[in-house]
Order: sequence, then C-alpha cells, then structure tokens
Amino acid sequence: MSANSASKSANLQTLIHRRDKVLAVLHPPTAAHARIMEKAGCEALFVGTGGVVGAYTGFSDVGTATMTECVTIAGWIADSVSIPVIMDGDTGHGGIMAVAAWCGSASAPALPEYASTTSR
Repeated sequence: MSANSASKSANLQTLIHRRDKVLAVLHPPTAAHARIMEKAGCEALFVGTGGVVGAYTGFSDVGTATMTECVTIAGWIADSVSIPVIMDGDTGHGGIMAVAAWCGSASAPALPEYASTTSR
C-alpha cells in the first residue's frame, strides 16, 4: 500500500469515528465529479458498482461490468482526489465467495484497505 493510501485510510478512520459531526459520503460516477465534490467540501466518497455501471453504460448493475473494470474506475476516482474513497463491489460480481477469491488474488493488493485503490 502506498503512503497516500495509508494516509487516506487513517483519515477515513478518523472521519468515521468522530462524534461531533455526521460524515456525509457522496457517490461520484466519474473522476471529474469526484473533483467537484471534493472542491465543494465533501470529506469522503463512495464508489459503488451501480453508479459506475450506470454512468458508463447506461444499464442497471446486473453484472455488466467486471469487478476488475469497476476497481479500475474506482482507482481513477481515488487517484483524482486527496480524500478517502470507499469502494463497494460485493454481490454484483458473483457473491461474497467471488469477492473473497478476488481479494486473495495478486490483482487486488489494495482492496483490504478500501480507502484507495492507488496501488493497483
């Protein structure tokens, strides 16, 4: 994991556990939207396959994009901002067993830390 990923992970943990302010997390479908959201004051972002697939294909999240494609797009989004990016990619890619297998593969070095996918 890169130092930037570690920093984003630590920042996300701080934001999640603070008690004085609610953390609003927005869902940018693209890196351009992510930069706009960051400049507007958003503190963390969420990238889910439904929004990503819908933004790029116009279709529902019914397995249209592979997990690798979704992680790549999430990586572009995470690389475009300095705030943490949470990625959701659980059941749209074959269920929890597929995710467990993918997380254990060499192609998913940054997934356990979900705050960034910059070390793809």
